[in-house]
Amino acid sequence: MASSLRHFAGPACIPAPAPASAGAGASGATCLLRRYTPDFCAFAALRPIRPAAAFSAANPLASPAEHEQRQQQQQAVPCHDGDPPAPSPSPSPPPPPPSPAPAPLRVGIVGFGNFGQFIAGGIQRQGHAVLAASRSDYSDYCAGRGIPFFTSVDALCEEQPDVLLICSSILSTEAVVRAIPFHKLRPDTIVADVLSVKQFPRNLLLEGCRMVEMSCAEHDRYAAGSQFITHTIGRVLSQLNLKTTPINTKGYESLLQLTHNTVSDSFDLYYGLFMYNINATEQLDNLERAFESVRQMLYGRLHDLLRKQIVERVPVTTISSEKLENSRSNSFATSPLSPIITEENKHVSSITSVASPTNILQPTTSSTG
Repeated sequence: MASSLRHFAGPACIPAPAPASAGAGASGATCLLRRYTPDFCAFAALRPIRPAAAFSAANPLASPAEHEQRQQQQQAVPCHDGDPPAPSPSPSPPPPPPSPAPAPLRVGIVGFGNFGQFIAGGIQRQGHAVLAASRSDYSDYCAGRGIPFFTSVDALCEEQPDVLLICSSILSTEAVVRAIPFHKLRPDTIVADVLSVKQFPRNLLLEGCRMVEMSCAEHDRYAAGSQFITHTIGRVLSQLNLKTTPINTKGYESLLQLTHNTVSDSFDLYYGLFMYNINATEQLDNLERAFESVRQMLYGRLHDLLRKQIVERVPVTTISSEKLENSRSNSFATSPLSPIITEENKHVSSITSVASPTNILQPTTSSTG
C-alpha cells in the first residue's frame, strides 16, 4: 500500500519569480526543466544540431539567429552531378508492445471528508478503484467521480476490498473502528489509518486486527519465501499450458487458479519481486534443489525395485516387458541412474516374460508347496 500512496501527483509546475538580473527566458527554462525532467525525450528538442563551439569559433559575436541562418545555408548546399546520392535513413524499428499493467487494487475508504476525498483522488490517478463509506451523504460527489458510495461500513466490507483506509477524525475513530465488521473482510486485507497520532489507533486496531512487527530485512526474507515462491510456481505451471479436464480434482483446480492469478499480473511485477529482493536468488536455488531431491527419490525407489527383480529374482506381475522397456527408455534417458539401469536391464526381459496384459493392475498372489 505504501507504494501506491507515495506517488500522489503534486501541484502543477508554477514558475518561480525570476531574479531582477535574470531574463524571462531563464525563468521559463527553469519551469520547463522542472516539469519535463522525468521525460528524457523532452530534452531532444533542446539539443543543437552542431556543437555551440563550432558556431562561436567562426563568428564569436554573431547572434543565435545568425548562427541558425548559417546552419540552414550549409545544409541547403545543392549536390553536384558527380556526388553520390545521400543514403536514405533506415526506418526505425517499431517500439516493443507495452507490458500489461498489474491488476488494480480495490481500496475502501471509511470517512469521506476532505482528506478522504483527497486520498481518493490520488488513488484513482494511480488506476485503482475506490469504494467510499461515510456517515455524511457524499453520494452525489461520488456519482460524479465513478466511486461507489455505501451508507454503512458493513455494506462496504461486504465488497471485500483489498485495502481498508480509516480516514475519520481522531475523535470519531474509536466508534468507527468498533463498527467495522472485520469478520467480513478477507484475512489478507490491509487495514491502515491516516491519523496524525499513532499510538492510540495502533492499540485500538490491535483489538480487531493482527499486527506483525518486523524489520525491513525480515519482511523481505518472508516475502521471498511466500510471495516470490508463489509467483514462481505459477509462472512455471503456466509454461505447461495446463488445461481443465473432465476429472479435475480440488488440488488441480487450485493449481489452475494459482496459474491464472500469477500470470494475470505483469511480468514487470514478478521481475521486481526478484530484482529488488536479495533473498529471491536463494529461494530459486532452494527450489531447484528441492525439485532435484524429489526426482532422485522417485528414481531411487524405482532403481531399488529393478534391483530386487534382478538379484532376488522376484517375478514381475504388474507390468509387461514392452511397457517396462518403453518406460525405461523414456523416463531414464536423462537420469543419473541410466547407466546402471541400462546395464541391469539386459536380464530383465527374461524375468518379465511371465507377465501378460491380463494381470496388469491386479494384486500379486503367491502360492507355496
